[in-house]
Amino acid sequence: MYNKRSYDTTWRTNSVGGELLYNFPNWYNSKFFPKLFYEDINSDGLKEIIVAFISGAGSGVSTKEIHVLNQVHDPYRRYEEAPVESINDAVKRFVKMEQNGNEIAIQIGKKKYLVDYLKFGYYTPVDRPGVGSMEDYKPENGVLYGYTTVFVSIPEASIGSLKVKYHWDGKMYKAESVTFSEA
Repeated sequence: MYNKRSYDTTWRTNSVGGELLYNFPNWYNSKFFPKLFYEDINSDGLKEIIVAFISGAGSGVSTKEIHVLNQVHDPYRRYEEAPVESINDAVKRFVKMEQNGNEIAIQIGKKKYLVDYLKFGYYTPVDRPGVGSMEDYKPENGVLYGYTTVFVSIPEASIGSLKVKYHWDGKMYKAESVTFSEA
């Protein structure tokens, strides 16, 4: 449940033995409601609560914060928050980007993408391509994904997006792979 009056995130769940109440006072944004998902993303047969809310927004910017509550069945059904590797940390681990003239090179593992930003009509690029100003998280078919744009100038001038696939390693949701899609 999302308490609209105080913009404080509170969850009430029914459990064997009674009702459990979870309060997360730092999970809020006074302007935007979170996206809520209820899906098994760690293949344990129990559904997780996934909360994705906007942590920052402005002209062409929308950054998200993700929280995952893993369901635990130990004589009661309860939830424990599990850490999630940030999109930016995943991109730092998996992706190398550089600019050479009007060409942007994006290297993910052995796969290299070359994108000419001039074909998008962008003529004043930043010093180097970046990510993180547009983010989103959502589960798809039992897998958690994070999305972010690859931008080459300010205001937001995107040449494509990165899709981060997460997996549960027993302690946290860690990025397993990243793919690039040209805009």
